[in-house]
Amino acid sequence: MMWQIYLTGDKQSLKRIVDFFSLDRDGFEIGNENDQFYIKADWETDDVNKVREEAAKIVSRINGVAKLFLDIEKNIQLVESKAVRKIGEESNSAAVFISLSDR
Repeated sequence: MMWQIYLTGDKQSLKRIVDFFSLDRDGFEIGNENDQFYIKADWETDDVNKVREEAAKIVSRINGVAKLFLDIEKNIQLVESKAVRKIGEESNSAAVFISLSDR
């Protein structure tokens, strides 16, 4: 099941980060739709708490890479009280609302 987990942070930093990660290489990618940034990853779970845990690990990894390789000091974060979307096999999606706080 493909998931989209929304992010917040400095838009310039997020735009630089988007091109750095790829689904094929890293197991996730960062996307941007109308300045709404998100992590897209394939996790075989319906457990939103597990998705949040995995997303928090990815955000930590992204922030580390951004500091080391992209010279970005501002951290990105998971969005609080935002939809986490799971996308089915036939491109249909279901919104799952959970409260995220990584601050």
